[in-house]
Amino acid sequence: MIMMYKVCTKCKNTLPATKENFNVQSRGKYGLRSICKTCIRAYSKSRWVVVPKKTEKQCGRCKEIFPLTGEYFYTKTTKKGTIIGGKPLSADCISFRSTCKTCHTVQGYARERAKLLIKYNISSYEELDKIIYEMRTRAGMKGAYANLNIPSKRRKYNYPENATPYEMQKIRKIYNKGYDPSNYQDEWRKDWLKKAKENRKYTYSEEYDKVPQSLKNKAISEALTDGIVANRLGFKLEDVPQELLELKRKQLKFYRHVKKRKENR
Repeated sequence: MIMMYKVCTKCKNTLPATKENFNVQSRGKYGLRSICKTCIRAYSKSRWVVVPKKTEKQCGRCKEIFPLTGEYFYTKTTKKGTIIGGKPLSADCISFRSTCKTCHTVQGYARERAKLLIKYNISSYEELDKIIYEMRTRAGMKGAYANLNIPSKRRKYNYPENATPYEMQKIRKIYNKGYDPSNYQDEWRKDWLKKAKENRKYTYSEEYDKVPQSLKNKAISEALTDGIVANRLGFKLEDVPQELLELKRKQLKFYRHVKKRKENR
């Protein structure tokens, strides 16, 4: 059988006219394309643009830039079958909202007030404030729209004067946690530090509220965890059997014991 050869029109290399070197094309010579597979692959890679993953996002309302995390943005779920760009989604898609959490809360509060305008058939927010003031006064509530001097058995919390609904909600949460809003930050930090010290895996000095990383590494090394032992062996943890880990751990403990005996002489 006579071997046919074909010259690539791009790299000018002479290659065997086979499907291993050229893609199929019915109108081409020998039924193959004029450009070899290597050149086509290189051209395709040159057109590929790697888009870096976003780590920050600009709020669409306040225009401030925040880290793209759930701490600053709420998420939304777009259901399967929703038409986007002329094509339906094949699965549910979770994405971050266009506005930050603060602006999202403000917009939600504004929408609720706009609904109340329609509900009470009024045209201005001043009239709405008067209606809310009257309702809260009858209920004996303290807050932004009610008189602070009105006694009421239904009043559960003491809100500061001119407190917004968001601030009142925050104060209620603090009371429900069992703290006083006047010293909430200090008391919460004390309880948090106490729980953190109780849940520590290794024993550290009480003087450290936040344990330095050097002490953490030292404690992990002294504890001879599986990861440390595998590191001493020079392998990854998943590549080392448990029996070998235990044998190496006993060996390291013996070496440490001998070293301490020599130092105490």
